[in-house]
Amino acid sequence: MATVAAGCAMPAPESSFDAEEPEACTRAIANAAAEEDRSAIRDLIATLDSGDPAQRLLAISALQKMTGETLGYEHAASPAEREAAIERWVAWHAAQGGESIEARGRDPAASVSERSQPYNPPLQGSGQQGRKGGGKPPMQREHTGT
Repeated sequence: MATVAAGCAMPAPESSFDAEEPEACTRAIANAAAEEDRSAIRDLIATLDSGDPAQRLLAISALQKMTGETLGYEHAASPAEREAAIERWVAWHAAQGGESIEARGRDPAASVSERSQPYNPPLQGSGQQGRKGGGKPPMQREHTGT
């Protein structure tokens, strides 16, 4: 004989751009894309600066689905190339009358548009920062085995 417990159900998993758990942010991106929720565009642009490449890929895919644009953003590009594309997205958003955007990657307290210089990761094995002044830092791409 089967018994069903009334009122016992697993709570819905959290879905929030501001959650600390990466899975919750990933669900928020997926939900925004599925629903074509244009009110999430600001959060999707902020997520382009995420340290998680999967979240960046999902965010740009959602933005492209909603706007028809990528503005040259590629989720796996160098930090300097991504930064330039994020600046284009911030400008696009501002031109649409959108609010300011906070980054979700390196420095959550700083707006992407407030950064004076792009992120320059340490050079491999040197302990030194990449080139200053906004130049593209030399980077080695990982070999994928193909």
